[in-house]
Amino acid sequence: MVESSRVLNRKSWYLSALYLPVVLPIILLLARWSAALVGLKAAGLDELVASAIVPLAFGGIQYLVFCLLVGPWLRKKTTREIQLISWILPPLFIPICCAGIFIYSLTISYLQRAWRPVGAPDLRFVLSFWQPVIYVGYAYVLLAHALAFALGSMRLFRD
Repeated sequence: MVESSRVLNRKSWYLSALYLPVVLPIILLLARWSAALVGLKAAGLDELVASAIVPLAFGGIQYLVFCLLVGPWLRKKTTREIQLISWILPPLFIPICCAGIFIYSLTISYLQRAWRPVGAPDLRFVLSFWQPVIYVGYAYVLLAHALAFALGSMRLFRD
């Protein structure tokens, strides 16, 4: 393969892959809408879209905050360091996600008081989000590494 056809930098790939949990659900949703517009019904597409959109709905804002905090730090790292750090990012996201869910619960609780008395958010409910964060987080880490492997196998990386 000609050297000039190699368009990706591996470090840039991993930094961009940090945004997969936001970009992938949007792409899947657009694919679903496009398929519906032309009358296509893809088997399993609705379930795939739902399984990608639900985590985005519950943790999207928190994840963008997380990316803004972690992104500048990762830019200073080497490609190998970013690859290794990616495996500890899902647990690092847990406190930010739970804090966001807690704030969301407080807001809903406050707004509902106008109609009926509601207690403060249950801390057990907020802390119950750690498992989905781990599962979804490691699914995206695996996806990022698998796509990097595939792109590397196709010799699309410059480095």
